[in-house]
Amino acid sequence: MSSQQEIVFGSLARLWASRDKESSFVIINADVPRNYYVQFSTAPGDILCGEAVGNAHLKEEHRIPESRMEELLSKGWEQESEPGSSPFRQWHIAGEASLREVASEVVELLGRVYGIPRGQAITIEEDTWGPRETSISIPGEGLVSISDEGPSLFCPSCGTPRKGDDDFCGECGERFSP
Repeated sequence: MSSQQEIVFGSLARLWASRDKESSFVIINADVPRNYYVQFSTAPGDILCGEAVGNAHLKEEHRIPESRMEELLSKGWEQESEPGSSPFRQWHIAGEASLREVASEVVELLGRVYGIPRGQAITIEEDTWGPRETSISIPGEGLVSISDEGPSLFCPSCGTPRKGDDDFCGECGERFSP
């Protein structure tokens, strides 16, 4: 799994862990200036809900060509006929493997539909029933999270939080950059 997929997976896993709470969500901002994002929430019955930004919410110069929107729809996403609606999708989540598949699909979607290159930094906004945090992926450095408690670093390979001043990830053994 790429570091982008691991970062997305980590955010989705935290969202999934807080699914019994009200108002939990994750927003993956792939290109803030162009407003390209995918957002997630949960629903009863082990359902993960996703919404990808649609052309109605984009400036004209940043709109997605119809051929790429059709590709998105061919991958199981749906689009309501109402003006202003965005493509959406629901997944039945059976466990970690399901969340990893969604993370992989989202990173592919960001590349194929929105033109986001693999490895490009993405911004994650999470509200998983606690203080909101903004996280920024820095290639080679991992995921830096800025929250009310200050910055913290996450492993670029598996998304596990860095413990203290450790030089490596306690979960997967990945070495952190100096």
